[in-house]
Amino acid sequence: MKYLPYVLLAVSLFLIPSASASSLDSLVACYQRNPQPCDVLLRKVISSEGFATQYAAVDYLNVAEQLMQSGQLRPALQLLHKTEASFNEPELRTQARIIGGISGIYLYLGKLDSSLLYANQNVTLFTREKDTTKKGMALLNRGQIYKELGDYPAAMADYLQAIRYFKATGNSNMIARTQAELATLSAMNGEMQVALEYNRLAAAYFREVADSSNYGYVILNLANDLNFLEKPDSALLLLREAVNIFNSLGKAYLLMNAEAQMGRSLFLLGQQKEALNRFRSSNNIGRSGDYLAQLAYNHTYISKIYMELRVLDSALHHAQMALRHTKEIGFNEEYGHALLQLSKVYEARGEYQQGLAFRKQFHEVQDSLFNLEKARQVQQIKETYESELKEERLKSQEAAISLLEARSRTQWIRNIALAAGLLLTIVIAFLVINRQQTKIKLNRELAQKKEQLHRFQLKEKEATEKQLRLELDHKKRELTSQALLIAEKNELLRSFKDKLREISRDGNGKGQQEMNRLVQRIERAEIKSDDWDKFMRIFEEVHPDFLQSLQATYAELTPNDLRLVALMRMNLSNKEIANILHISDDGLKKARYRLRKRLALASEENMNEFLMHEV
Repeated sequence: MKYLPYVLLAVSLFLIPSASASSLDSLVACYQRNPQPCDVLLRKVISSEGFATQYAAVDYLNVAEQLMQSGQLRPALQLLHKTEASFNEPELRTQARIIGGISGIYLYLGKLDSSLLYANQNVTLFTREKDTTKKGMALLNRGQIYKELGDYPAAMADYLQAIRYFKATGNSNMIARTQAELATLSAMNGEMQVALEYNRLAAAYFREVADSSNYGYVILNLANDLNFLEKPDSALLLLREAVNIFNSLGKAYLLMNAEAQMGRSLFLLGQQKEALNRFRSSNNIGRSGDYLAQLAYNHTYISKIYMELRVLDSALHHAQMALRHTKEIGFNEEYGHALLQLSKVYEARGEYQQGLAFRKQFHEVQDSLFNLEKARQVQQIKETYESELKEERLKSQEAAISLLEARSRTQWIRNIALAAGLLLTIVIAFLVINRQQTKIKLNRELAQKKEQLHRFQLKEKEATEKQLRLELDHKKRELTSQALLIAEKNELLRSFKDKLREISRDGNGKGQQEMNRLVQRIERAEIKSDDWDKFMRIFEEVHPDFLQSLQATYAELTPNDLRLVALMRMNLSNKEIANILHISDDGLKKARYRLRKRLALASEENMNEFLMHEV
């Protein structure tokens, strides 16, 4: 629902500023400061006996508009409903403002059926009054509702009829406004180049006439399209300009969307932390209003950012928030996005069953939208055909009258031409409808194949992870064996050395010299590094990057320190470590003391816990 915050602009078509009474101004000021205690004041105002006489209807409408601009939609709706009930026969402009305001708020709150009901009243009102410009505005407003309902053919029909009225009256401002709405509809249909062209035309006009409010709205639309086309650098240039405009005008709902789109641009550029700040700024703006659709959009993208940063708990929290908001407003498009994001988060967390369940829900939503869209396209073809057929019949009747008056003998030629044209149109319509039905079937089959592929990939990933776990267990056993081998070798050499020294003390001078040389050879064998090299290599395979990270932080560590660290990381006892290092208990204590100093650990800190968990 990236275009949803713009729907309130349609309401302003019927809201014309007027002077407000001072007591009503205090109500607006209250909501702008702190909305919580203001509901009591609102109930007092609307329950007043002098409601219908104390102030003019236009004052209440102006207050409702100000509340809408600041995001306080529900109190604005109460005020409008009370105004509607209190004035039985208001003049045309006042009645249109009441109906348009109620329709716009219901649209933003996601109550599309109620919004459409009031929009239809406005269309009927201006049709009866034969006000072409106002009827065009009412059609434009209703087209926005059809767009959010997903009824794109009906929305397109209203927009095109509205632009005909505006062209007939020469209203360039409303032509540009309608072009901006046609751009959003084209983008939602996937016609991005068409959307860009409409937005460029509208932006050029509003820039020329210095209409900053509408210009900001259009360049925000244009930036959305550029983000969709993955041109975030160009989008950022427009969005910075739009933010400045909405800040100066106090357009909270548009500023909120502009900040979110800046976050999306930065996300596409890989600047995750800056993007996160923008989405948080957008959420802060939305806390004072009822911007549930925009909040859902924001939480979905914040979840994506946290996934990129590998903060999966936060990613899950924001994906769940997005789903909750979409359920509250009931828009299928954002609902599908939230389901897809939730499935991705659960898969990243290794919770594949949960991920698969949400992915299935996502496909069900997408399938329903796809089928609905195609069915409506078929309906559009039928409606276009019926419209063209009616026009052809009208033209043929006019031609028949003319020909009867002038050349009655050629009537049969005209009839044949009409019948041939009718037959050709029926054949074309049949072929197009059949082609659309074939596309629907093929796309369903494609979706099923994609789901099967995803399941296979999940199974393959589980098998790979199992193999890696087995290899890691083998390495750990090999590491333990190597450590024990070193300890056994050192113990054997020590016993040989001790025995030889004992013999040397009891022997003659020459025998004693030979014994001493033999002891020296044994001592050289004790310090041979081949076994240690193999041990350290296996240790680094089991604990990758552990020693490198430790050395990078504590550069003073010696090779002997690293051996002691590795043995402590394996959670061996002091006796086992002393045997492996071939040192006494006192020697081990001294080695541990030197290591503690080089790690800069306080005396109360447990060095074993530090090496096992903190590093």
